[in-house]
Amino acid sequence: MAYKLDFYPEEWRTFIRECDFTELELDIIDLTRKGWYIADIAQELFVSERTVKRRRKSIADKILHHIIFSKNK
Repeated sequence: MAYKLDFYPEEWRTFIRECDFTELELDIIDLTRKGWYIADIAQELFVSERTVKRRRKSIADKILHHIIFSKNK
């Protein structure tokens, strides 16, 4: 399953400020938004492709959680 991380810049600023992303997740977000492929991200960050895929899922889950619960406030 693909996790599309495509939001407007102001949405990203909100997510980065309010979601509890790790440093690795922030690096993955940055490179993904620049259009890097998973294999290239893994090589750049010295992690496995599986780690990048897992972290992208974690990023998507955190964003979804934020969106769902911010609407219920």
